[in-house]
Amino acid sequence: MADRRGNRFFWGLVIGGALGYLLARYLSTEEGRRQLDALKARTTELTAENSELRQRAASAAVTVRDAVQGAIQEGMSAAKVRRQQLTQSAAQLVSGATNGTGEGT
Repeated sequence: MADRRGNRFFWGLVIGGALGYLLARYLSTEEGRRQLDALKARTTELTAENSELRQRAASAAVTVRDAVQGAIQEGMSAAKVRRQQLTQSAAQLVSGATNGTGEGT
């Protein structure tokens, strides 16, 4: 089994070396250089688009975060007002029961 692995490694090394040699030969030609330059330009273009998308996503995230924080604050304020109303109603009921009227007014 170790012999098989060593054999695979050897052939992988030979094939990889051959492909690397052929690629280097191709890139040294005029056509290869043109294609390499085109690839570099496209990579730069895609990187710029990616940066723009990142900025748009960050802006959208800030908008959503602000909306959620506003909704949370509004909910907390409404809960505080309702708690005060319930506390006041409970105090009136207790006051009415203590006075014997049975009503909280």
